[in-house]
Amino acid sequence: MTISRDEFVEKAFNGYPTEMEASKKEAYTPIAKAELIKLESELTSALEAAVGYSERAEIADKASTALGMWDFAAYVISEDVNTANNVAHSYLALTEGESSFLSHSAVNVWRGDIEENGAAKMICGYLQELRHPEFVLDPHILDADLGFFAYPPYVTATTALSGKELAYSLNFPSKSISGLPIYECAEFGRNIATYDTIEEDTVNIRLGHIFHIISEFVSALGEGLELENLPEVAAFDDDDAYGFYSPSDNTINLNRQYFDDPVELVNTIAHEMRHAYQEYRAGLLETREDALYRVNLDNYISPIPLPGGGWLFFTDYQDQYVEVDARAFANLFTEAMKYE
Repeated sequence: MTISRDEFVEKAFNGYPTEMEASKKEAYTPIAKAELIKLESELTSALEAAVGYSERAEIADKASTALGMWDFAAYVISEDVNTANNVAHSYLALTEGESSFLSHSAVNVWRGDIEENGAAKMICGYLQELRHPEFVLDPHILDADLGFFAYPPYVTATTALSGKELAYSLNFPSKSISGLPIYECAEFGRNIATYDTIEEDTVNIRLGHIFHIISEFVSALGEGLELENLPEVAAFDDDDAYGFYSPSDNTINLNRQYFDDPVELVNTIAHEMRHAYQEYRAGLLETREDALYRVNLDNYISPIPLPGGGWLFFTDYQDQYVEVDARAFANLFTEAMKYE
């Protein structure tokens, strides 16, 4: 006698009868019994994991109120695939604990040394913006097989951690171990530092921007200038301009190339914030200076680039009232930096 696998699974869930005919008992061969034992073990493990998830979710729900919940994943970037793979596995071994079985951990490798594979470059694009990579289901799979179903169609490589668990994920050793050197350095701050000398031909990856410092400075200037609407901050890449203020959308646009130059960055932000102030006051027309702003802005002189280099009307641009006023305001801050 034979039974189908569906019937076998159904009996495994619903339980076998206590009294069976001899002919039916013969159907459960040693192989079938082994499969049943394996299935029971899998069900027991799944049940334990479900209970663990439930208990963890309850603890995380209470902890998230005070400590927050975070989408966490660790990324290792290296020019050598073996180095990245070894560091990733070492980190995985250092951070695993007694309850790590509740979430399946894995090490994924995206290789940038394979020309046909653009995944590594795309992953780095996400990391440069301090964002987790996002993965979606390939729509061509659905076109090829209408019966194919995958859930969820959108995932990331993250797992949810409470603020307390997040500290465990940073459980690095305090002393160097084999394959993982530890450098002692100053406590976390906002100064950008490196132990390595950067060669000119080295391919560098910029991780994030110092927008939090910029935003704080813009907010402080906006409060001091008594602006009703604080300008938004945007970034661009250009070889010619340090930055500019756009009154149409009330944004200060900064050149990323000068983010590593604090004096020039402060000078540009203060200069463009003064232009935002000029636009605001020109709309009010309450004082004589407001009227000067209005007349100059209505007749603003912009320099014109020349084909052979240089600018036309550059002196006129620099000497107009709003530019002189903006430079004088910015100098207040750059001069103060010399004494810090």
